[in-house]
Amino acid sequence: MKIRHRKKGLFELRYTSNGKQLSIYGKTKIECLKKYREITKGKSLINSKSLLFSTWYEIWLDKYKKPFVKVQTLEKIKSNFKNYILDDIGNIAIKKVKTENIQNIVNKMTKFPRATTIIMQQLNSCFEKAVAVQTIQFNPCTAVVYHKTKGNVKNGLSKEQQELLLDYLHNKCSDEEFRNIILIYLNTGMRRNELLSIKYSDLDFDKLEIKVNGTKTKN
Repeated sequence: MKIRHRKKGLFELRYTSNGKQLSIYGKTKIECLKKYREITKGKSLINSKSLLFSTWYEIWLDKYKKPFVKVQTLEKIKSNFKNYILDDIGNIAIKKVKTENIQNIVNKMTKFPRATTIIMQQLNSCFEKAVAVQTIQFNPCTAVVYHKTKGNVKNGLSKEQQELLLDYLHNKCSDEEFRNIILIYLNTGMRRNELLSIKYSDLDFDKLEIKVNGTKTKN
């Protein structure tokens, strides 16, 4: 089975049934997959020997990631797979993806250890789910060798530093708007992006509460 992008923005899913090559068309890959499930009356797509990694990636993203992660996180995953992964293994049947294929991806990214770590975490999650639903028996990421790194550790202000900052805000700072923003940070522990997402309707002056609904990405 293979899904390809056709003219006029349509996608085509080609599969074999009783020795015949058949096609299903849809506006998206997910639409093609849903139509395929309806036509095959519940036959398991994920156990197909010809299931391409790119098709499994779409299933994993739509079913196991999209409902549970923020839009910003989802877009980062899509970008990483598009830029670093799909060109190398997207057109390989998932059952035939080997550790060597993944190692080749990693070896091209040795100058970017942090990016490599993030991408390997995402790719490992994708394959781990494939193992869990019995699409494959072995996760090819398991034996890949790469330098794992952690993100930058950010330390909060000490009690003494907070007291010095409060003294400055109350006694020396003439910018009221700046002072109020910093005081919100100190009193709520809110992140920058969370503060930027706040609307007037999120403020409850009776209960002295601020409702944090989400995050705002930086332009």
